[in-house]
Amino acid sequence: MDSESTLTIDEFGNKRWINTKGEFHRLDGPAREFENGHKEWWFNGVIHREDGSAAISPSGGTLMVFLMKQKKIGLMLFQMKQRQSVCLARIS
Repeated sequence: MDSESTLTIDEFGNKRWINTKGEFHRLDGPAREFENGHKEWWFNGVIHREDGSAAISPSGGTLMVFLMKQKKIGLMLFQMKQRQSVCLARIS
């Protein structure tokens, strides 16, 4: 388990790991795990994962997040497996 974050479980069974700054953060797995199977990977308050999708829904949808440090722009790519559609959005 990541020593920089603390696990809390709410009354619905949802799990979240929070760092000392109060941000979602976990190094060794998803920082948010919902009872319905949805999982999100966070690093110091930013949804991000280097080796796969940053979020995975139980229906098969995935969220890929690419951070471009030089331009300080985050690009978010969301692909729905069921619909085979792709949405590209600029986020700050």
